[in-house]
Amino acid sequence: MFFVILYILKIVGTDGQQTCVGLVIRNPKTGRISVAHIIYSYIVEVGLTQMLSSICDEESDDILDVHIIGGYNTSPQQSCRTWDGTSTFICLKIVEVLWKSNKRFNIQTMYILNDNTIYDEEGNAYPFLKGFLVETGNGSIFPATFHETTKGPDEYIRRIRERACLRDPNWDNRLLETYDIESDQFTIAYVSRGKRYLKYIESLRNQSDEELCNTYLTVPIPMTPHNIFVIRRDLEKLFQVPNWEEVFPFRRPRTFFRSIDGGWAMRTSEHNQILKRTANRVCQGRYNIQ
Repeated sequence: MFFVILYILKIVGTDGQQTCVGLVIRNPKTGRISVAHIIYSYIVEVGLTQMLSSICDEESDDILDVHIIGGYNTSPQQSCRTWDGTSTFICLKIVEVLWKSNKRFNIQTMYILNDNTIYDEEGNAYPFLKGFLVETGNGSIFPATFHETTKGPDEYIRRIRERACLRDPNWDNRLLETYDIESDQFTIAYVSRGKRYLKYIESLRNQSDEELCNTYLTVPIPMTPHNIFVIRRDLEKLFQVPNWEEVFPFRRPRTFFRSIDGGWAMRTSEHNQILKRTANRVCQGRYNIQ
């Protein structure tokens, strides 16, 4: 998932990082910032291309500021469910893709792996920083976590989408684009959520806490009751939307614009017009309803 920001928003960031790595690319000349929350290394190559195309032209020779933050080194006793999702592989891929790019980069921050690893009394490794924010005006970086009410519109639909896209071939190797700077809108595109995915989620719901950690997390770590609660809450949210096609009528994106009071309002007119036209066609006998 990534955002592209100019000065309309004063801060932007991400949190909830475990093995995930945060990547910030900023063009000091234009002020444009792209922020990504990277879960797997195979997303990096195409994802970086998406980020760069959003903040500079192909012919641009601007020097771009880069911040790589998060992730940690797993301890020897911690087994990995998938190596592709470990911090080491993600960080290596980011550095490799930056090195091979024809763009010019100035790496301002690299707080990753050993620098961001702490250990408990039993030797289990954890990330020290799990989130950060960026001041859009000057590019300054600060550690941060965000309350759910500050994460923009449709937060729980976006969380479902983040998991579902991993099994949707239409989103292979791509970052989920969310915020559009030109229109100052959140555009939440459709992601397929098929029966196989729902069966997978249902199997997770039926697992014990220990089994859930081993299956759900890239690197299983001892979880607090609160962590378990958050995971199970997210799984339940996946089932609060039984008809995914009603959430995305005709698979069109959900769009939110900035309201007068500074909040976000859903742009429903397009959906309503489509539904109305379809209903008219049905009434006129153009469609056969079985």
